[in-house]
Amino acid sequence: EQKSKKKKNIGIRREGSNIVESQSKQNKSLILNTDKRALEQKKVKNKIHLEKPDNLGCGANEKCGFSLITDEVLNQIDNFIDKNLSITLIATLGGGVGSGSTKAIAKHLSNKNILVKCILVKPFAWEGSKKINRANETIEFLNQLNNVSIIEIENDELKSFEHLSMKESFNLLNNKINLMV
Repeated sequence: EQKSKKKKNIGIRREGSNIVESQSKQNKSLILNTDKRALEQKKVKNKIHLEKPDNLGCGANEKCGFSLITDEVLNQIDNFIDKNLSITLIATLGGGVGSGSTKAIAKHLSNKNILVKCILVKPFAWEGSKKINRANETIEFLNQLNNVSIIEIENDELKSFEHLSMKESFNLLNNKINLMV
């Protein structure tokens, strides 16, 4: 009797990790983050610390985020994926790691003919045009890749849940994304 394969999800940075962690009972999960302490607190078995000498994120520098996806990191991702032919990549866009690392991982997987479903959370409008433009440029880049499909989530949708706390709103967003995986 063959065991059904669990879906495999990769979460990038804090928000992507939070979403993937909320699904880790149903799916095999891998999370990547520059924040080692945040990574250690996650109840996810497979973790990759994206190491930077200063142990900080990349700020708004997406070239930095792209460069953190080294050959060693890609090998770890390949080992996690194993023989799966499809993967779900979950990230929030607009910052350096979220945008840059997502591009590097999706490009790598696309080149290996793995189907990549990207669930991408766009910045709040109040985060500013630079972050929004960076998110849109990332989506354009991903749209050029083979085997990549994109689902965009607008963070601003959370405003419609004014009666909920911020934590409750984010949990609702996580549940919505869980249904898409």
